Amino acid sequence: MRKLVLGAAMLLFAQFGFGQAVNESAIIPVSVTLNAVSRLNIESGGNIKFVFTSINDYATGFTGETESFYRTLVSISSSTDFSVNLYAEGANFLPSDDATNTLAIGNLEYTLDWVGEAANEPVDYTTGAWAQMTAASVAIIDNLTTPGNGGVAGRGEDNRFEIWWRLGTTNNTLGTILSQGSSVSADHYVANIFIELVN
Repeated sequence: MRKLVLGAAMLLFAQFGFGQAVNESAIIPVSVTLNAVSRLNIESGGNIKFVFTSINDYATGFTGETESFYRTLVSISSSTDFSVNLYAEGANFLPSDDATNTLAIGNLEYTLDWVGEAANEPVDYTTGAWAQMTAASVAIIDNLTTPGNGGVAGRGEDNRFEIWWRLGTTNNTLGTILSQGSSVSADHYVANIFIELVN
């Protein structure tokens, strides 16, 4: 009997000694999809109107330096660094009343004022100096010439700037509307200005 019990015990221990633990495994796929985010938003000042009603308006013009309603507030949400281009639809404003009337687009000038996070302020952008509007595309925030010096990837509240507009001031190389004399006729002139986000 003792041999039988001893034999059974040895058999039992042998089973434990040679038994393998069972390992279960599974695969958990993890994927990441990064879609490019590129949003340009005109928050205010999406329709700028210069209305000349007095001889003083003709002699001095209007500027966003002193009047906030001649400013356009822009915000940009972007997952990558970016550039911003600005250009006019044509070389002249289009007249509404008489097709023979002309007003050169160069009468319109602009500059930028960064109002977003200081850490996101671009190195290469149009600020301080005023530039005349043209039909040629101009990088007002330039990330292409020197990558990293333009717009920085970030949220809209971090990447905000104002475009200040002015028209017919004494600082314009075309002169004031008054100084251009009879070459500028009374009319309602319109121009489409394009602002383009480039990633």
